[in-house]
Amino acid sequence: MNALLLDAAGTLFDLAEPVGQVYARFARQHGLAIDSATVESRFREVFQDLTAPHYQAYADGHDCEFVWWRELVLQVTGFPEDETFDRFFGELFAFYERPEAWCLFPDTLPFLAAARKRYRLAVVSNFDQRLIPIVEGLRLTPYFEFILSSSEARAQKPDPQIFRLALQKLNLPAEDVLHIGDSRTADYEGARRAGLRAFHLQREKGQALPDALS
Repeated sequence: MNALLLDAAGTLFDLAEPVGQVYARFARQHGLAIDSATVESRFREVFQDLTAPHYQAYADGHDCEFVWWRELVLQVTGFPEDETFDRFFGELFAFYERPEAWCLFPDTLPFLAAARKRYRLAVVSNFDQRLIPIVEGLRLTPYFEFILSSSEARAQKPDPQIFRLALQKLNLPAEDVLHIGDSRTADYEGARRAGLRAFHLQREKGQALPDALS
């Protein structure tokens, strides 16, 4: 094995505060009201059920994912689709580009420091262009050869296309690469479908990144 591909959110870093708290705080700033617990529940439901972005309908993958997130927030909040909502959503979307909106897992830096001595490393994540400043702000960029988002690949995991593009960038066969991520469907099953080795990281069960190599 010569390289590791790593998912981003849920694998390398996590939200610094619950989604419900953030949405409710930004809503109040625009004269809107929503219960944080309701947001938490609705967010999980909508995130799982919303159709994947339709990249073919857009010239730019980031624009496509911006529209996807706008629809998700509309469904989560139930707010009227008006100028107030657009201002609220614009500020919310921009907030999650800031590194302070995220926090590293305790094992991330020690793992990357050790792993890069043995393997080539890259990020493969279902994310838009905000991923780049987040990774830079969290000071992770030096560890990786490249950062591949779904907006760049115009394909979301578990679509094998995003993994194939990563393999092209690495110029390695699938069997020489291990993908690590926290979603069984997107990360584990998607990587396996593309012929890669895969590890399903289950942090809720006490697993940490080094377990992928044990």
